[in-house]
Amino acid sequence: MPGCSDPRDIRKLVAAFGPGRLSLLGVPALPTPSELETLGVARVSYGPYPQRWTLDALTSKAVTLLAPTPGRRASDVRPRP
Repeated sequence: MPGCSDPRDIRKLVAAFGPGRLSLLGVPALPTPSELETLGVARVSYGPYPQRWTLDALTSKAVTLLAPTPGRRASDVRPRP
């Protein structure tokens, strides 16, 4: 159920679908996993977003580290042991 994060609404949906049948999309306003379990939510999906955020951050850092600077070439950068 996309966009649902209010515990009152979640209770209504669990009552309508039955305990252990409701899946929610993870969003910042969502109650904690333990609270969702208490409410009867079966599953929370965070989708590919955490992986995308991590890869974006790594890409940004790599671009910064590999950017040419005076006296240095991108090929001069070596991984740390």
